[in-house]
Amino acid sequence: MSDWIDTLPEEELLGELSPPTRRVIEQLVAAGVPVEAIGQTMAGAPIVGIAPKGSTGWPLDLWQRVVGELRSLICTDDARYSRLRETLGGGKLLTGALVIAYVEKAIAVRVGEIESSLLASIIAVGLLCIVKVGKEAWCKTQSGSPRQPQEAEEAHSASEPHAQAAESSP
Repeated sequence: MSDWIDTLPEEELLGELSPPTRRVIEQLVAAGVPVEAIGQTMAGAPIVGIAPKGSTGWPLDLWQRVVGELRSLICTDDARYSRLRETLGGGKLLTGALVIAYVEKAIAVRVGEIESSLLASIIAVGLLCIVKVGKEAWCKTQSGSPRQPQEAEEAHSASEPHAQAAESSP
C-alpha cells in the first residue's frame, strides 16, 4: 500500500523539526522514551498562547487524530488518500520535507486547522514512529485503534438492515 514510507530515513524526518525540538526528541529517544509518547506530549501541550485557527481551544485528541489519519493513509486503502498515495508512490525522490508537506496538506482539514508548522512537527513525529518500527509492525499495532468516523458510519450502515429486519419480525 505505502512502500514510500519504507524508504524514508529517520534523519530526513528529524531534519524537518526546529533545532531545539530535534535536540529534545533525540535526547528523549536516547533515554528510551517511546517516540509515540513524545508525539502525544507534543500534541497535547502546545506552545502557550497557540490555538487552532479560528478557535478558542486546542483539540486534546490531536495526536489520536493525526495517528488515525496516518493509519488511514499508510495501513488501508482508504479512498480519501488514493491521490496522495499515487503522488508519494510515484517513484519520485522524496525528501522528508516533501512527504511532510504533502501529508500535512492532505490531513489538515480532518485533524483541525492547526498552525502549519506545529502540525507539520506532529506529523514528522508520527511518521518517525512508523519509520522506527517499520510500516508493517506499526500497522499491526494500529489495527486495534478506535475506528475512524467514516469507518464507524460504514459499520453502522452495514448493520442497519439486520437491525431493521429484527425490528420488523414478529
